[in-house]
Amino acid sequence: MTEDVVISGRSLATALGNSLDETWESLLAGRRGIRAVDTFEGTDFPCRQAARITGIDEQSLDLSRRESRIMDLHSFILMKCSVEAMDASGLAGLEGAAGDTGFFAAIGMVDYRPEDLTGGIAASRDEQGETDYDRFFEKNYREIFPLWPLSMLNNIALCQVAVRLGLRGENTVFSPHADSGLQAVAEATATIAEGRNRAVLAAGTGEKVSDASQARALLHGILDTRHQANPCQPFSVNREGSVLGEGGGVVLLEPRSRIIERGLDPAVAISGYGATFGQANPAQGTTGPSRDAIARAMKTAIESAGRRPEEVDLVIAHGDGTLNGDQQEWDAIDALFSTPRSKIRLYSSKGNLGNLLAGAPLVDLILAERMITAGVIPPVFGTDETESIAGSRLVTGEPLAMEPQVILINAFSYEGQANSLLIEAVG
Repeated sequence: MTEDVVISGRSLATALGNSLDETWESLLAGRRGIRAVDTFEGTDFPCRQAARITGIDEQSLDLSRRESRIMDLHSFILMKCSVEAMDASGLAGLEGAAGDTGFFAAIGMVDYRPEDLTGGIAASRDEQGETDYDRFFEKNYREIFPLWPLSMLNNIALCQVAVRLGLRGENTVFSPHADSGLQAVAEATATIAEGRNRAVLAAGTGEKVSDASQARALLHGILDTRHQANPCQPFSVNREGSVLGEGGGVVLLEPRSRIIERGLDPAVAISGYGATFGQANPAQGTTGPSRDAIARAMKTAIESAGRRPEEVDLVIAHGDGTLNGDQQEWDAIDALFSTPRSKIRLYSSKGNLGNLLAGAPLVDLILAERMITAGVIPPVFGTDETESIAGSRLVTGEPLAMEPQVILINAFSYEGQANSLLIEAVG
């Protein structure tokens, strides 16, 4: 198959809004979803900022209590966005369409809920507050929800959505960092191009912000523990780290001819992909991919689409605000796009939305499609051009009127994986 693989439906949810329009308008207005978090149990977290989602739960999705007992925020986001992407494409009402639709999802780490385990212990306390194990093993162990381990399996979320939508095509789950989001898109594209399914949902959701997810991010050394008023400043000389965010997105991919038959007008095609591995200074404990790995991923994505670096208009960077990560990425971008003809501009969404990990690339992909159709690039939050290591390449201050035709999206893991995806406007 040689025809374009295009986006026919999309949906996202972020801390700035539970729809594309809400998030987009907030980005253009320069608003951010990062706020102080007062729900962490621990009092000693050096970073108490995060971008939290509201308004997505079992009630808003009309889920039964039985279904929701093994679901959490990541599942709710995946369910909401998948249903909306199918509806937007027009496939949801077509007989037999779901049976030939695949599903590839990137899902971050899933943590257990303490209340699922602590009920039996609480009921077994004696008068002195000590645990009476006779009470526990006689009957109180039954207070523990027997299916609680299922809520920690991220492929359970994929299965629940697939059952709801009746999907029967090829499927799998990737995890847990941002590179997995682009991997999901790449696998979905290949599945269509090779004729294995006629439509595929590609999805990505981040982790629920919690004590556990904050602790993991701290152990990785990625959180901004210095700036409380303005944390997460992508490509700023003053950057100190990232901030976790909740959210995700889903796109439905199909052959271009198929959606034209349904009267839809596609705007974006997936045209190139690159994936490499190489750690940045692992002996020094530095996380993330190296400059060379990032450059190779971008170069592979561009060349696989039959393009040249000077034809790329915009890079939507991983840009998570970490000291080493942003420097490695900018050095790779600066080297690859250093030709006199390059007109590259640079954008990162994480200063507004936080770091959505596995959900970030799908949100960035949907935002990239809107940038192409709207002819404008939102400004990067938290970084002034004069304080940017990328200088005038970074879009700052005000929205930039621009009509990008070719956009490169980067997504990395903290273990050293570097992935890049190239998309193009279609006429």
